[in-house]
Amino acid sequence: MKHGTLYQQDHEQPILSHYFYEFLTQVCGSIAHFDIQGWIHVYPTLEHLRKFFKRNEFGERVLEWISEERTDAKAIVEEIENLLFPFQAYMKAQIMRTSDSE
Repeated sequence: MKHGTLYQQDHEQPILSHYFYEFLTQVCGSIAHFDIQGWIHVYPTLEHLRKFFKRNEFGERVLEWISEERTDAKAIVEEIENLLFPFQAYMKAQIMRTSDSE
C-alpha cells in the first residue's frame, strides 16, 4: 500500500484483492458499493480502511460486529487490526506480558 492508497501508483489496478474485498463485504459489515472499484472509491486510503475497522457501515467496530461463533473471522480481523494499528497491538502485548509475569 505504497503512498497509503488502495490502488497501485498508476491508479488503475487495485491493491485490494478480490478475496479481501469479499471478506469486507460478506463478513465485516460493509455493503458492496457495486464492485471493488466502488468500494475503493469510498475507502481510498489506508487511513479510510483504519476508520472502517474502527467503525463499519453499521456504526460498530468490525471485531464486535462479527458474531462470536465466527471464531475464524474474528481471528482474521484481530490480525488485520494488529497490522492496521501497530502501536495499539504493541501496547496490548506489553500489558499481557506484565499481567503474565505477576
